[in-house]
Amino acid sequence: MLLHLAETLAIPLRDRNAILLAAGFAPVYGERALDDPALRAAMGHTLEVVGRADPADAEDVARALDAVRADGRGMLVHPRLPGAVREAVDAGVPMELLWAPRGLFDEPQGMYDEERLAVLGLPEALRVTQVPDTNHFSILLGAEGIAAIGDAVERHLDA
Repeated sequence: MLLHLAETLAIPLRDRNAILLAAGFAPVYGERALDDPALRAAMGHTLEVVGRADPADAEDVARALDAVRADGRGMLVHPRLPGAVREAVDAGVPMELLWAPRGLFDEPQGMYDEERLAVLGLPEALRVTQVPDTNHFSILLGAEGIAAIGDAVERHLDA
Protein backbone atom coordinates (compact mmCIF):
# COMPACT_ATOMS: atom_id res chain seq x y z
CA MET A 1 0.00 0.00 0.00
CA LEU A 2 2.79 2.43 0.90
CA LEU A 3 4.62 1.74 -2.36
CA HIS A 4 1.43 2.12 -4.38
CA LEU A 5 0.78 5.50 -2.75
CA ALA A 6 4.41 6.54 -3.32
CA GLU A 7 4.16 5.53 -6.99
CA THR A 8 0.92 7.48 -7.43
CA LEU A 9 2.52 10.58 -5.90
CA ALA A 10 5.67 10.09 -8.02
CA ILE A 11 7.86 10.10 -4.92
CA PRO A 12 11.55 9.42 -5.78
CA LEU A 13 12.85 5.96 -4.92
CA ARG A 14 15.25 7.28 -2.25
CA ASP A 15 12.33 8.94 -0.48
CA ARG A 16 10.26 5.78 -0.80
CA ASN A 17 12.96 3.95 1.16
CA ALA A 18 12.69 6.61 3.89
CA ILE A 19 8.91 6.17 4.01
CA LEU A 20 9.30 2.41 4.29
CA LEU A 21 11.83 2.80 7.12
CA ALA A 22 9.56 5.25 8.97
CA ALA A 23 6.73 2.72 8.72
CA GLY A 24 8.95 -0.04 10.13
CA PHE A 25 9.71 -1.82 6.84
CA ALA A 26 13.06 -2.53 5.23
CA PRO A 27 14.09 -0.39 2.27
CA VAL A 28 13.63 -2.10 -1.10
CA TYR A 29 15.48 0.24 -3.47
CA GLY A 30 19.26 0.13 -3.80
CA GLU A 31 21.29 3.31 -3.93
CA ARG A 32 24.68 3.93 -5.48
CA ALA A 33 27.07 6.86 -5.32
CA LEU A 34 27.48 8.78 -8.58
CA ASP A 35 31.09 7.64 -8.81
CA ASP A 36 30.17 3.95 -8.33
CA PRO A 37 31.91 1.90 -11.05
CA ALA A 38 28.69 0.00 -11.85
CA LEU A 39 26.77 3.23 -12.43
CA ARG A 40 29.57 4.67 -14.53
CA ALA A 41 29.59 1.50 -16.64
CA ALA A 42 25.81 1.60 -17.11
CA MET A 43 25.88 5.25 -18.20
CA GLY A 44 28.74 4.55 -20.59
CA HIS A 45 26.85 1.63 -22.07
CA THR A 46 23.68 3.69 -22.48
CA LEU A 47 25.54 6.49 -24.24
CA GLU A 48 27.32 3.95 -26.46
CA VAL A 49 24.05 2.28 -27.48
CA VAL A 50 22.39 5.61 -28.22
CA GLY A 51 25.43 6.74 -30.21
CA ARG A 52 25.55 3.69 -32.45
CA ALA A 53 21.82 3.27 -33.02
CA ASP A 54 21.21 1.74 -36.44
CA PRO A 55 18.67 3.61 -38.59
CA ALA A 56 16.98 0.22 -39.03
CA ASP A 57 16.18 0.37 -35.31
CA ALA A 58 14.31 3.64 -35.77
CA GLU A 59 11.01 2.11 -34.66
CA ASP A 60 12.56 0.95 -31.37
CA VAL A 61 14.19 4.34 -30.86
CA ALA A 62 10.88 6.06 -31.62
CA ARG A 63 9.14 3.93 -28.99
CA ALA A 64 11.85 4.81 -26.48
CA LEU A 65 11.46 8.50 -27.33
CA ASP A 66 7.70 8.24 -26.87
CA ALA A 67 8.22 6.70 -23.43
CA VAL A 68 10.72 9.39 -22.44
CA ARG A 69 8.41 12.14 -23.68
CA ALA A 70 5.45 10.69 -21.77
CA ASP A 71 7.56 10.60 -18.60
CA GLY A 72 8.84 14.12 -19.28
CA ARG A 73 5.29 15.42 -19.76
CA GLY A 74 4.50 14.15 -16.28
CA MET A 75 7.41 16.17 -14.90
CA LEU A 76 6.42 19.27 -16.84
CA VAL A 77 2.89 19.26 -15.48
CA HIS A 78 3.46 17.74 -12.03
CA PRO A 79 1.05 19.69 -9.83
CA ARG A 80 3.53 20.11 -6.96
CA LEU A 81 6.48 21.40 -9.01
CA PRO A 82 5.72 25.15 -9.22
CA GLY A 83 4.57 25.34 -5.60
CA ALA A 84 7.60 23.45 -4.30
CA VAL A 85 9.98 25.66 -6.25
CA ARG A 86 8.16 28.80 -5.06
CA GLU A 87 8.33 27.65 -1.41
CA ALA A 88 12.06 26.95 -1.70
CA VAL A 89 12.79 30.31 -3.35
CA ASP A 90 10.65 32.13 -0.78
CA ALA A 91 12.56 30.34 2.00
CA GLY A 92 15.82 31.66 0.59
CA VAL A 93 17.09 28.39 -0.84
CA PRO A 94 19.64 29.28 -3.53
CA MET A 95 18.25 27.81 -6.73
CA GLU A 96 18.74 28.13 -10.45
CA LEU A 97 17.11 26.13 -13.22
CA LEU A 98 19.55 25.19 -15.98
CA TRP A 99 17.88 23.74 -19.05
CA ALA A 100 19.04 22.09 -22.27
CA PRO A 101 17.49 23.17 -25.56
CA ARG A 102 17.85 19.70 -27.14
CA GLY A 103 16.28 16.42 -26.08
CA LEU A 104 17.45 13.05 -24.83
CA PHE A 105 18.56 11.74 -28.22
CA ASP A 106 19.73 15.19 -29.36
CA GLU A 107 16.42 15.94 -31.09
CA PRO A 108 15.71 19.67 -31.62
CA GLN A 109 12.99 19.89 -28.95
CA GLY A 110 14.18 19.39 -25.39
CA MET A 111 12.07 18.97 -22.26
CA TYR A 112 11.91 22.73 -21.77
CA ASP A 113 11.69 25.77 -23.99
CA GLU A 114 10.65 29.37 -23.28
CA GLU A 115 6.97 28.58 -23.83
CA ARG A 116 6.92 25.51 -21.57
CA LEU A 117 8.79 27.33 -18.84
CA ALA A 118 6.29 30.20 -18.96
CA VAL A 119 3.41 27.76 -18.46
CA LEU A 120 5.02 26.43 -15.27
CA GLY A 121 4.53 29.75 -13.51
CA LEU A 122 7.92 29.64 -11.82
CA PRO A 123 8.73 32.46 -9.39
CA GLU A 124 10.37 35.54 -10.88
CA ALA A 125 13.17 35.31 -8.30
CA LEU A 126 14.24 31.95 -9.76
CA ARG A 127 17.04 32.39 -12.25
CA VAL A 128 16.32 30.30 -15.36
CA THR A 129 19.27 29.72 -17.69
CA GLN A 130 19.37 27.98 -21.05
CA VAL A 131 22.68 26.16 -21.57
CA PRO A 132 23.33 26.44 -25.32
CA ASP A 133 24.55 23.47 -27.32
CA THR A 134 23.43 20.90 -24.73
CA ASN A 135 21.01 18.02 -24.64
CA HIS A 136 19.49 15.91 -21.87
CA PHE A 137 22.85 14.21 -21.16
CA SER A 138 25.44 16.82 -22.09
CA ILE A 139 23.96 19.39 -19.73
CA LEU A 140 25.32 17.18 -16.95
CA LEU A 141 28.17 15.30 -18.62
CA GLY A 142 29.50 17.61 -21.37
CA ALA A 143 31.95 20.47 -21.12
CA GLU A 144 29.29 23.17 -21.74
CA GLY A 145 26.96 21.75 -19.11
CA ILE A 146 29.67 21.26 -16.50
CA ALA A 147 30.88 24.83 -17.05
CA ALA A 148 27.31 26.16 -16.68
CA ILE A 149 26.81 24.20 -13.45
CA GLY A 150 30.10 25.56 -12.11
CA ASP A 151 29.07 29.10 -13.05
CA ALA A 152 25.71 28.68 -11.32
CA VAL A 153 27.35 27.35 -8.15
CA GLU A 154 29.78 30.28 -8.15
CA ARG A 155 26.91 32.75 -8.57
CA HIS A 156 25.16 31.30 -5.55
CA LEU A 157 28.33 31.16 -3.44
CA ASP A 158 29.04 34.80 -4.26
CA ALA A 159 25.49 35.88 -3.38
